[in-house]
Amino acid sequence: AAECFRRSFELDPTSVDVRTTPDCVYAAAYSPWVQDRRLLLATASLDGTARIWSSDGEAALHVLAAHTDKVTAVVWSLTGSLLATSSLDKSVRVWAISAEGVPSDQSCLQGHTGRVTSLAFHPDEARVATAAVDSTARIWDVPSGRCLHLLEGHTKLITGLALAPHGKLLATVSGDGTIRTWSMRSGELFDVIDWTESGAITQCAFTSPGLGAGGGAVLVTCHINAQQEEGRVLMWDIDRPNMAAPVRGYVRSVPESSDWPFRDKIEDMDLCHIPAEDEHLLAVAGADGKLS
Repeated sequence: AAECFRRSFELDPTSVDVRTTPDCVYAAAYSPWVQDRRLLLATASLDGTARIWSSDGEAALHVLAAHTDKVTAVVWSLTGSLLATSSLDKSVRVWAISAEGVPSDQSCLQGHTGRVTSLAFHPDEARVATAAVDSTARIWDVPSGRCLHLLEGHTKLITGLALAPHGKLLATVSGDGTIRTWSMRSGELFDVIDWTESGAITQCAFTSPGLGAGGGAVLVTCHINAQQEEGRVLMWDIDRPNMAAPVRGYVRSVPESSDWPFRDKIEDMDLCHIPAEDEHLLAVAGADGKLS
């Protein structure tokens, strides 16, 4: 897969492109689409700005300076036409980005009483889901900036959220050790899965469709048991695209053997689908220095 990516974009894996910003870069994300054989890169900085870069230039194309505190995340929509930025000022800004990387301020999403921990675009790009340390999640209308649904029920901060690929199902995970699934259309709570035996849940992500028993996606969650100083990765078959509501599916540990936990917190994970080989890859990075 890595070789295929290198050939497709003619990237030299030995080259290093160094660019500078006035302050620490906290997050970075490439646009999902290539324009004229170049990629746009968005970065979040602790100086309160986000920046748009081009893969064929060294200077930032544009500086996005609307937040009043440190910018902590940058997330692109599926088409790359919108960019969302979150900040310690408790707001999310949505920007329209042209093919040339020119931004225009689309809307400001305000309502959380704590910093935003996770956000995701709906496939229709008219809605955004956010989660925060105030233990709530929200579903927003992007054009108007209006909060459509306030999702309450978690008893500790929400550490992550994920949208199923079809956009109907939203999952939130929390330090309270539970997974909650919601309707993106109505904000209705579908189910609460209590898995506190594995400790706090730190992040989640949906795979591409096809892994689930009903042809849907599988939810992957990361857990940390502070007392036992071990992390776990679990997979949940809960997505049924053709049903009105998700079902509570089986749980599988990664790896399958329960006597091989990660010996510390799982710092990050990423998922990749290789359509030509119909293969799904999961990478997990642990605080113990292991990459699986």
